[in-house]
Amino acid sequence: MNAHRTPLEHRLFAISEHDIERRKKFVGLESEDVARIMSLKALVTNHADTFADTFFHHLAGLNETSALMELPEEIEQANLLRRDHLVAMVEGNYGRDYVDQRVRLGVLYGKYGVKPRAFLGAFHLLM
Repeated sequence: MNAHRTPLEHRLFAISEHDIERRKKFVGLESEDVARIMSLKALVTNHADTFADTFFHHLAGLNETSALMELPEEIEQANLLRRDHLVAMVEGNYGRDYVDQRVRLGVLYGKYGVKPRAFLGAFHLLM
């Protein structure tokens, strides 16, 4: 865990194991779903860089993401986090590390005003 978290990150990372399990149950994530997701592992892993680049290329075309897109170091960090997250999605482990990774991405997007509709739209392109 990172000792240099903001107060917001500390609150967000306070999601309990019970909360994680409840959220998986809420979306109906079953072992069969995990198996189907994991069946995409080779495809996603082999093309993760391309998928992450596609994601950020789409974001770069949106006015509402300009604050993030103007900062090459932040884009590089976000791109690496997105790539790692794409790979983690097909690993089949949706526990604490996975949640922490998602929160880090969300905090980064939020820091620069990237709205959920923007990153969800970019993510949809990858489907």
